[in-house]
Amino acid sequence: MTIGSRLYVSAALLLLFLFGACESYSAIEDSIHGEKTRAWTSVPCQIISSRVGVPKDFSSGSLRFPFEISYEYKVDGVKYRSTIPWWNYTASSDYYEAGKLLERYPARSDTTCLVDPSNPANSVLTTPNTKISAAIFSGFFLISLFLAVVGLVGLILTWFKWRSDGRGLVIRFPNLISGAFGSFFFVAGVGLFLTDVLPTLYRGLQAREWPQVACVIDHSGIQTHEGHGSNSTTTFSVGVIFEYNFAGHPYKSSRYDIGRVSTNNFDTYQNIVNSLPPGGSVRF
Repeated sequence: MTIGSRLYVSAALLLLFLFGACESYSAIEDSIHGEKTRAWTSVPCQIISSRVGVPKDFSSGSLRFPFEISYEYKVDGVKYRSTIPWWNYTASSDYYEAGKLLERYPARSDTTCLVDPSNPANSVLTTPNTKISAAIFSGFFLISLFLAVVGLVGLILTWFKWRSDGRGLVIRFPNLISGAFGSFFFVAGVGLFLTDVLPTLYRGLQAREWPQVACVIDHSGIQTHEGHGSNSTTTFSVGVIFEYNFAGHPYKSSRYDIGRVSTNNFDTYQNIVNSLPPGGSVRF
C-alpha cells in the first residue's frame, strides 16, 4: 500500500481500536460500580409510587417497558428520595419482567434500600440479578474487546514489516489470522445458539402444552423494524399488551409469540392486529 492509503486505513483502525477500548473500559467500570453497591448500607425505605411505563407508539421497532419507581429513606435524620431501581438499570423489552418488579415493590409499601455510606444521596433499591448482569457484561465486554484487538492488530499489520522483502505479517501468517477471526465468530455463534436459539426452541415446544385462558387486550399495534444499508429489508411484528388471570392471580404480558418473529409481510400482521382491538377478549 502507498503511504496515503496506509494513513487512511490506519485512521479507520485507530477509531475502531479507540471505540472498542473505551467501551471495554466502560463495561468494566459499570460492573465494578454495580458490585460495589452490594456493600452499601441497608436502610429502611418507603415506596412512594411505582408503575410500569407503557410506550405511546407501538410502531417502534424496540418496545421498552420501564419500571418507574420513587422511594424515600432517612439517614441521620435527613430525608432523601431516589428513583433508581439498581445501578445501570435498563428498561426491559418484556412487560412481564417489569411487572414482577411492580408486584415486588407496590406503592406505599415498606422495604429496604442500599445507600452509599460516603454519600447518602446515592442509593439503589436493590442489586441486579448476578447471572443476568454477568452474562450481559461478558457479552458486551468480549465484543468490545474484540473490536479493540482487531483495530490494534490491524494497525500493526498495516505498518509492521516482518521480512526483508517488505511483505506484511498478515501475508506471513494468513492461517493464523484467519483462524483467530474464524474461531471468535464460531465461539460467538455457539454461545448465541446455546443461550438464545436453543432455549427459545425448547420453550416453543413446551408452549404447545400450555393451557389457553381468556385475556383482554390493553394495547396493540404493528412494530416496524427498519433495516440498515442499501439492500436491507424493513420487517414487521406484533406489539401487544394483554391481561389475564391464572389460578386466581392477575397477570400482564407483552409476549405475542415465543420467538419474537418479524417478517416483511405487512398485511399478515395488519390482519393480526385488527383481530386484537384494545378492550377485546381473546384466548391465548
